[in-house]
Amino acid sequence: MHRVYLFPNNDPQRQLIIQYGQAPYTSLDEAVANVNVEAFTENPSFIQGGGILIAFIAATRTATDLSDPDQAKILGAARFGAGAVGQEALAGFAMLSGAAFTGAVSVNDANLSVLDTGVKGYRFRQDGSALDLEGSGADLLLSNWSGTAFNGTQYSHSRYSSGALAQQQAGLVEFVDALYGTVRHTLNGGANTAGFFGAAPVSRPVVTGSRGANAALASLLTGLDSLGLVDDQTTA
Repeated sequence: MHRVYLFPNNDPQRQLIIQYGQAPYTSLDEAVANVNVEAFTENPSFIQGGGILIAFIAATRTATDLSDPDQAKILGAARFGAGAVGQEALAGFAMLSGAAFTGAVSVNDANLSVLDTGVKGYRFRQDGSALDLEGSGADLLLSNWSGTAFNGTQYSHSRYSSGALAQQQAGLVEFVDALYGTVRHTLNGGANTAGFFGAAPVSRPVVTGSRGANAALASLLTGLDSLGLVDDQTTA
């Protein structure tokens, strides 16, 4: 396990110095697992020269590419050079590109952005007065997959426009007293049906017959028809 030291001087040739590892291991994982407990004699001149331990490099004997996780693993040092960061909890490291995490990951006191740089992106924002999910540069879609690995059937539920204060809901929308609870009102865009106050959703009702001289009834039917809630086919 090699050590990387940073020296606070103005000589670019001597600002970063690597001290070779002193114990061989049978695998990169074994080297990483022992980084905080292995016996290691630090070069005394590094201490005298103000060197600060900033990283650890576990590398195979024939490594030529430190960005290849099969050849090397790089761990950041804790503050003041006190061992590897989070080594008690982590059995590896995160590359700057293409990292995969196992277990819980926390982003503390910061926003999290996912970007297609210069094109679009979305972010989880916590630094405002509320908790925001925001999109940028393109419509924001909320969908869910039937499979367990973003596979199977994709159901796109909601669309939030990036060009206007407008949104769309697809398929069946239920208004309930509590999640998974009793359905109070139903709108089904796919079937073009609706139901209110617990009634089963139906297509738009057609009202027929004669209104006679009832002006109030005529006004009611005209109003309901203008809203699209009924199809007024009555006669005077």
